[in-house]
Amino acid sequence: MAGIELRYLLTLHLVAAGPSTVKELVDVVDRAGFVLAGRPSKVISDALRWEVARGRVVRLGRGSYGARRVPRSTFQRMRQRVASAAPGGSGGCR
Repeated sequence: MAGIELRYLLTLHLVAAGPSTVKELVDVVDRAGFVLAGRPSKVISDALRWEVARGRVVRLGRGSYGARRVPRSTFQRMRQRVASAAPGGSGGCR
């Protein structure tokens, strides 16, 4: 998993669960049934850097991130995109 689907999965988790460490986010991706190419912590940090720039995620400290407000329409689009990318098409984040 990479790109927009990864960013959306991570952002959805942060909205639902609150602040999380990169290690916790790696576990979220694993539990959702996705595989990350490369060093997982770097892939996740790189993906979240984009979301920080968009204002949907905030970096709380080294290796720790939290969610900011995500508009409802954006949130729904994120859920649909992640669900369509999930193994079996059932969705990876609720």
